[in-house]
Amino acid sequence: MEMLGDMDVGADWEWKRAMEHTILHPLYNALGSIPERKSALHEYKTKRAKQLKEEARQRAVQHKEAFSAMLEKREDRVGGLTWAEAVEAVRDTAEYRAVSADEPLARDLFGLFQSGFRRRQKEKAAAAWQANMT
Repeated sequence: MEMLGDMDVGADWEWKRAMEHTILHPLYNALGSIPERKSALHEYKTKRAKQLKEEARQRAVQHKEAFSAMLEKREDRVGGLTWAEAVEAVRDTAEYRAVSADEPLARDLFGLFQSGFRRRQKEKAAAAWQANMT
């Protein structure tokens, strides 16, 4: 299995392609029979696919957090804007480009930001009104 990782065998490779790619490696013959080799490839592919899926999930979480943090930092510029206006304002940022492929997600994150922004604006207005009353 280590050999497959060292040889950069893909998680989606078929038996023939993996065999052709690794047949000259000294460890190829460590597993004696073809069924053992196929079993090792299957186990490697399963583990590698899970690993890639987890890495993608972690990247997505990081992109979501970075996009949300960027909106919070730019609250004064994007706080009262519509989605289309906000896209124009943040289109050139790396955070937006990272989530823009999944527009419904980016739109939902912006909606959550807008909800929080409106709530904070109402709280500020209420505090200002309270301060004026006393």
